[in-house]
Amino acid sequence: MPVAAAAAPAAVRASRPAGLFRLADLLAQAVEEHTRPVCRRYGLGRTGLRVLTELRYAGAPYTLAAGELARAVGVTSGALTGCLDRLEEAALATRLPVPGDRRRLAVRLTAQGVRTAGLILADLDRVQREALPPSDPRADLLVALLDTLTDALPRISDRVRPARARERPSAPPGYPDGALSSRSEDLSSTPEQ
Repeated sequence: MPVAAAAAPAAVRASRPAGLFRLADLLAQAVEEHTRPVCRRYGLGRTGLRVLTELRYAGAPYTLAAGELARAVGVTSGALTGCLDRLEEAALATRLPVPGDRRRLAVRLTAQGVRTAGLILADLDRVQREALPPSDPRADLLVALLDTLTDALPRISDRVRPARARERPSAPPGYPDGALSSRSEDLSSTPEQ
């Protein structure tokens, strides 16, 4: 279903703070809509695509600590594990021990993973250029505005997190505290490639 971007400017004028988040949501929907065919072309899920591109953006040797990679991609360690299982099976990434710390792992792109990530980034760049050509003067403005919003998100999250913690239901008798919230988070983060 195409994103209803035409309705966004009116929403922004009606309620600037809420409108800003509405625009961000519409942008996320558009990104999803345009990256879905790229994911299908390479047999990847969104998480797999993000893992490959994050590792490629890391630069040679295309390696990140697993925890750092999970944070960058925005998934739990369990979701990352499932994704890495599939990427290793496809010979696109490999897990390596971190020297001096047997408990930690690093993730590295294989040679095939580097090539595939390069092709994916080229496809995504083409899609982006079709949506908003670099010659369009709004492209630089959009990047600047998105950078500003991205910089503000951690501050917003820091304010929202304590409020959400207060809203969480307490565990029923016989369940450890937090059992409900951790179970609901497990259900909401379905593993994908």
